[in-house]
Amino acid sequence: MGILDSLLEQEELIESLRQANDNANDWFKFVLLAFSVMEIITHLAFASYAWYRRASKPGSFPDHHEDPSQFFRDSTSPAAATVFSLISFAIGMAIIKDTAKIGRDSILVWTFVSVTPLVLMRRATEFSFELLWWSMPLLLQIVDLTSLWIMLSPDEEIMGLEKSQYKLKGA
Repeated sequence: MGILDSLLEQEELIESLRQANDNANDWFKFVLLAFSVMEIITHLAFASYAWYRRASKPGSFPDHHEDPSQFFRDSTSPAAATVFSLISFAIGMAIIKDTAKIGRDSILVWTFVSVTPLVLMRRATEFSFELLWWSMPLLLQIVDLTSLWIMLSPDEEIMGLEKSQYKLKGA
């Protein structure tokens, strides 16, 4: 009976570890999703500012009598960079919600979409702040991937514990 009790106790411990890990991961995912939503709101605010003010660089204020849509006809780079940034944030949110979607292809597409704003704006940026702004999708991707790696590491260790428990049961 002692071995059976020990095995049941180990099984309960592994299940409680799994539950605690899942709860922690859910909160972690919530925080990552909140960061992504904040970035989306910020980029949408920038797009609306650029649309109405026709400004692609900080401190560049156009005449109030000019057509704000001229901004997108003159330079599609800020608009396209903003669209790619938003797409990058959406991809990140989808991957965070369902970590089973993390694959080599999805990471490559996500990286391509995250780097595109930097490529589009490489000649248009004059200030280091602008470079930081257009690198936000890539920076958030790095934070998301690092966080997901940290979240998945305990899962692998718990699976290792379960495998060792089944080996012990078999013996």
